[in-house]
Amino acid sequence: MKKALIVLLMMAAALHVVAQPFDPNVNVVENTLSQSSKVFLITAEPGDAIYERFGHTAIRVIDPTLMMDVVYHYGVFDYLQPNFVGRFVSGATDYSIGCWPWKFFLFDYTDRRSSVYSQELNLTLQQRNDLFRALERNNQPKNRLYRYNFVYDNCATRPYDMVMKAIGSNIHVGFDNQDYVGTEIIPNIQTAEPTDNLKTINGKPATFRNIIEEYLGMNTWWRFAIDIVLGEEADRPLHWSQMIAFPRYLKMIADQTTVKSEQLGNYPLTSNGKYVLKYNEVALPNNGVFNPVVLCLLWLLVVVYLTFNDWHHRTYKPWVDYVMFGLYGFFGTVVFYLMFFSYHPLVHCNYNLLWINPLQLLFALALIKKPWRKHLTIYHWLNAVAIIVAIAFYGFGKQQMHPAFLSLMVAMLIRSVNYNLTIPNTKK
Repeated sequence: MKKALIVLLMMAAALHVVAQPFDPNVNVVENTLSQSSKVFLITAEPGDAIYERFGHTAIRVIDPTLMMDVVYHYGVFDYLQPNFVGRFVSGATDYSIGCWPWKFFLFDYTDRRSSVYSQELNLTLQQRNDLFRALERNNQPKNRLYRYNFVYDNCATRPYDMVMKAIGSNIHVGFDNQDYVGTEIIPNIQTAEPTDNLKTINGKPATFRNIIEEYLGMNTWWRFAIDIVLGEEADRPLHWSQMIAFPRYLKMIADQTTVKSEQLGNYPLTSNGKYVLKYNEVALPNNGVFNPVVLCLLWLLVVVYLTFNDWHHRTYKPWVDYVMFGLYGFFGTVVFYLMFFSYHPLVHCNYNLLWINPLQLLFALALIKKPWRKHLTIYHWLNAVAIIVAIAFYGFGKQQMHPAFLSLMVAMLIRSVNYNLTIPNTKK
């Protein structure tokens, strides 16, 4: 359970960047960019650690006249904030913008051997200055904080929104045939209608869960933990703007964006795309033989053996249910909390609650009192029905499940049915 909570926290942190100090020596708020200035969209590729898995986005501003080369990026947070973990789990954590000299930013990714891709933004001098001033205003101490959202307001959506506001023109993106008001894209990101036939890089239907799979793999413990807490919202088809939350997709969207200006005509948003750092792509996590599918299947086989042994000898081993229902109930309590009390997106309407829920924890505690055991049969029939309904929901595609979940559900179903068949006839 502790590992799963850590993975959940680190998973959400992965879409921004590790806490990093603001450089007080960078102070260019009083300056105006010169004609020789340039602005770039920077995309850092994923690293090995969980908090690096989704990469990062930043905006680089260069002005040789001002001898300035700095990077603005969002997603800086402070672990020492009061009740940081509690606020993070509930989705009520504030993050901030940060500003670094470019050489420091690049050193960080050189050190971890992650590629960094640069795209020059085709902005007029007025637009470059509008963007620069907006970033500087945002970087003032009273303006730095914002309420972080895992997929709708993070390190990638914020820079994109700032660029769109600076452009102030309509845009066209190659994913569909519609023109968009650039400044309205991020404010309407949560309610945007799905884009027809939108696919991920791997060719799967574009959903948040399928995109997450590209970064975490399928049969890994990171993916296992995140699939427990994500609800059916994570499986809904996406509009292309909702993919902006992931830096790699923001890079692709920027490349396919055409600005439609009344004064300048139509022109591409980006140009001169190139790697400023290039390393081998980081491989997907691999848990080897100790992966969720194998270990959960082994658990199912153990449960089948112990249950058959109970049935054959007309006995009952309560410790098996202590462990199983206690563990499932503990995870279920987390799912219940996130579903009903958290501000995080994608965790509501989670059908996993049918087979892991707080009632199982209460049942495990009730087993301590032996006289109570014969009064718990009704719960077990209800639990068995709930598990069958959950399997049906997954089977009909209502919510995607991790392949290891089936072994866990069948194991729970076996124990619930066995309880009602053995408890009335046990010898002891």
